[in-house]
Amino acid sequence: MSNPISEYYHGRDIFVTGGSGLMGKALLEKLLRSCTQLNRIFVLLRDRKGMSAYDRLKKLKENRIFDRLKSEKPNALDKLVAIPGDLIEHDLGMSEESKKSMANVSLIFHVAATIRFDETLRRAILINVRGTREALNFAMQLRNLQRFVHVSTAFSYPYKTRLDEQIYPPMDDWKTIIKLAEKFDDGILNIFTKKLLTVFPNTYTYTKHLAEHVVDEFSYRLPVTITRPSIVHNSTHEPYEGWYDKTICLVGLATSVSTGIIRTILCNPHIVLDLVPLDYCVKFLVALPWWFDKSEERLPIFNATLGQTRGFSIETIVQNQDALTDYQALNKTLWVPCCVLTKCNVYFYLRFYLLQVMPAILFDALIKFSGRKPFLLYIQRRALATQMSYGFFLWNEYIFNSRLLHSTGGFKQNEDFRVDITYAQSLDRFARTTVLGCRRYILREGDNTIPQSIRRVKIMKAIDFAIYYCCRFWLLHIILKKLLLN
Repeated sequence: MSNPISEYYHGRDIFVTGGSGLMGKALLEKLLRSCTQLNRIFVLLRDRKGMSAYDRLKKLKENRIFDRLKSEKPNALDKLVAIPGDLIEHDLGMSEESKKSMANVSLIFHVAATIRFDETLRRAILINVRGTREALNFAMQLRNLQRFVHVSTAFSYPYKTRLDEQIYPPMDDWKTIIKLAEKFDDGILNIFTKKLLTVFPNTYTYTKHLAEHVVDEFSYRLPVTITRPSIVHNSTHEPYEGWYDKTICLVGLATSVSTGIIRTILCNPHIVLDLVPLDYCVKFLVALPWWFDKSEERLPIFNATLGQTRGFSIETIVQNQDALTDYQALNKTLWVPCCVLTKCNVYFYLRFYLLQVMPAILFDALIKFSGRKPFLLYIQRRALATQMSYGFFLWNEYIFNSRLLHSTGGFKQNEDFRVDITYAQSLDRFARTTVLGCRRYILREGDNTIPQSIRRVKIMKAIDFAIYYCCRFWLLHIILKKLLLN
């Protein structure tokens, strides 16, 4: 049976930025596996850690995400072509020779961005805002361009609790902001960061907000589309169940909770998180150029969000994940996973220092005494910084209007791109998929370690239980002793 989406890609040259990132890798894999008749995919890669763009492409091809592709279509990865460049540079840092080699590109997926919430304002502007402008300027040079797809975020307007599929007025002029970043260094711009961000919790949301307005201005001259994913979590099926190889966003927090690193989270437990699987995001990305091919709309905006059918509260997610330790324990668990959610700052920091920092100091001293390098206190510092950076999203709930998503019907007629937008994934399935992804793709543990991991956690629980009640009896003894003396 013919697939119109796959046929749409027949003979096409495609340019992808951010191909080495989480979503970028998944996009490349899906394009090569499901759109077999495409011609070439040019991937923008910068030199990094002494490796050239070509060396990085070779390393990228070795990533586990491509294992299924290699077994099903062994020669598909040969269609990837490295383009040396850098999003932070003018003209994306590309040579004239590279530009000429991409003369027949008809589709651009602009996925690249700095997603660090604590990124300096200057760097975030140069990558997320100016980088988007440079990608669009390159698109202007392509005679055969049919669609430029820009990956934004559903949180590009964090001050709006309800987001429709439209562009809202900008908080600042993006051209002026780029000039500021080009003129002043980090030291000066850091002084103005708080004043510029105002209603934005971090530089990421602020610069992605401005980037949308860059795309909006170019939409009068180019066929562009914006897609806004919400909180991206583990894949449901493709290329593998649970796939997610970065310790970022919810998956990073989930890994820290499952390994016992984080034992307290400061948040509103009843907030419902809008979660969208990584493979769904990628299917949307690949299908959008086909879907909007005949569209006369100047700037189609696609909210890739599933909160209405797949949303879970923070409380239910954490409780279910803690319960999984009885039969889905992780081998790298440092202590019994038991996370408490609280709205109280005092209680949060009390638990943080008593149950996370003090044990880390104690065990680091033992580790150092054994001649090894201590690491637990460093992990706790990172865990706290991560929580603080995500804090805004753990206190605010959003409603995203996904009109276009529902109008597609989940691409039901296209088996390779079908998305079940009406199926409410069970909480148990969601938690299992998350823990599975943490084990296989982040901690790189085999399923054969599960029995051993369960035994370790049971021993930890027994020790934890003994310590807990010893401390309670000790405190009770002191209190009774004082009362009797009085």
